[in-house]
Amino acid sequence: MKAKKKSNKNSKECKMPFITDKLESFKQEASKNDKQQVEQPQQNKKQDKQSDRFLSRFEFEVPEVMSFIRSNLIGQDNALLMLEKMLKVIKAELSSPNRPLAVALLLGPTGVGKTQTAKLLAKALSKDGSNLCRIDMNTLAQEHYAASLIGAPPGYVGSKEGNTLFDANVIAGSYSVPSVVLFDELEKASKEVLVSLLDVLDSGELTLSSGVKKIDFRNSIILMTSNLGAKEVFAYQQKMGKNNPKKEHKIIKKIVEKNFLPEFVNRIDNLIYYSSINKINLNAIIDLELALIEKNTKHKINLSNEARNKLQKAYNFTYGVRDIKRLIAQNILPLVAERVLDSKLSSNVVLQNDDFVIG
Repeated sequence: MKAKKKSNKNSKECKMPFITDKLESFKQEASKNDKQQVEQPQQNKKQDKQSDRFLSRFEFEVPEVMSFIRSNLIGQDNALLMLEKMLKVIKAELSSPNRPLAVALLLGPTGVGKTQTAKLLAKALSKDGSNLCRIDMNTLAQEHYAASLIGAPPGYVGSKEGNTLFDANVIAGSYSVPSVVLFDELEKASKEVLVSLLDVLDSGELTLSSGVKKIDFRNSIILMTSNLGAKEVFAYQQKMGKNNPKKEHKIIKKIVEKNFLPEFVNRIDNLIYYSSINKINLNAIIDLELALIEKNTKHKINLSNEARNKLQKAYNFTYGVRDIKRLIAQNILPLVAERVLDSKLSSNVVLQNDDFVIG
């Protein structure tokens, strides 16, 4: 009997460490749970902060887009500021889902960068400009040309095919990259053509005449260009002897409202005004044009001050940047071409007897 009691005592002594370990385990588990309860809200708070950050479906960054455009378009700071504001609204996804992302009319004299803005914007958004759909409105001057946009009416040849100048795939863009639709020289299109665009500007959709096919513009930035008011503004500047942007914008807006239907003007989100190229910007524009040539040819071009001054004096403000390009093409490129063909790496263009020559 005594031996049996001794055995029970030993059994109890063996159980005691197990209970102690169990209690210690419970204590550690409770401490771990308390720690998790303290840390978990902090983690959730961190996650909440991350989830609060707005993520746009559009991959473009406005500062990068504008930096690219500004580096390639000289002397249009105010116009590009308006464009930047428009892009911020698009990036923030505040545009109406039942309209194009934006509709803007770019106004100003010829050769100041209106069409170039659309090209640069498309390239900045898509990296290669493949998202640009351009319609030259001067080719749609007659009323029956409206069929080129909306397709032939039922019963006419081609009505079933739904042929149109619009590239539906380009206009659709993608989830992260919007398209750019350019209606160039808007004022030269017939009124019937402009009327056919009312639904596009209003609802973001164009139903072709066949009634079967629709083209979706709701992922598009629509830019339109016009030279309306340029002559009147130039006359005003000549009369006053100085620029007055506010007054000039009023002159242009009045002429726009006179030439286009009220319901058409009412569907335009922004009127963006471009200025005439002034003498201050000429030097930078010449440098930009030469830099583009150098990039394409890997050939360095240096202009003497005299040669540069002659280009500036020959410039006609009526024709804008295109005149600078023309002057360079006529006077500088032939000289550079000879040097390139002789495998020379650079050209120093100087003025000699009032002629451009290689120095």
